[in-house]
Parts: sequence; C-alpha cells; structure tokens
Amino acid sequence: EIKVNVRNLAFFFCICHIVQTFAWILGWEDGDIAFQFKFHFETCTVVCNSFKKGERGKPEETRNAPLRKGNTFNIFMKTLFTLFGILANFSDILTFPSRLSNSSLFSFSFCWMENPLLRCLKLIHL
Repeated sequence: EIKVNVRNLAFFFCICHIVQTFAWILGWEDGDIAFQFKFHFETCTVVCNSFKKGERGKPEETRNAPLRKGNTFNIFMKTLFTLFGILANFSDILTFPSRLSNSSLFSFSFCWMENPLLRCLKLIHL
C-alpha cells in the first residue's frame, strides 16, 4: 500500500508549475491556452487545499498564529507559490499580443478570467 503525503504532492505540483512557467517565458512550450490555465487552476487548488487541510480542527486563536513550530512549511510554500504566481502573470503579459492574434475570442476571455495569481491569493488568504 502506497501512502501519498498531501504536502509532498503539493510540493511536486509546485515544482511542475515553476518549470512550466519558465517554459512559457522562454518560449519552449506553445500549448493550448485552455490547457495551460486548466493546469494553473488545478495546481492552485491542490496546493491551497493542502494548506487548509493542516488548519482544520484547530482552535480559532491558533489558526492564524504567527510563526510557530510546524508552520514553517506552510509559510515557505505560500511564499514560493505567490512568487511563481507573479512570474506566471509576468509571462502572461509578455505573451499577450501573440495570444490575442492567435486565439479565439473564447480563449482570450478565458485567459483573463482564470488569473492564477488572483486565484492563488484568494484561496490562500495571504
């Protein structure tokens, strides 16, 4: 029986997401816009849910406590995830003209609706 640690899985998604973000910036990957933002959404959801799972069942006063033992991982992951969320948005801005000329109206509206950084900040509640 293989047990999957949710935090390890979230960290794996983070690494994959960072690699894909740099691939977009450098132009190595030229995939479908809908797939790219589906990947953003799934990564945000998995990582943010892993943070929330660690906070269930704790008293309200300790839930948002400052740095304490066992909370370092969450702070590190939130910081890391926010940083590459900003990077992803930066790459979106750089590639926007080519997306506008090559994509359909649906893809154009979809890429602005599924903003990875805003979704990340909303779910993590930084």
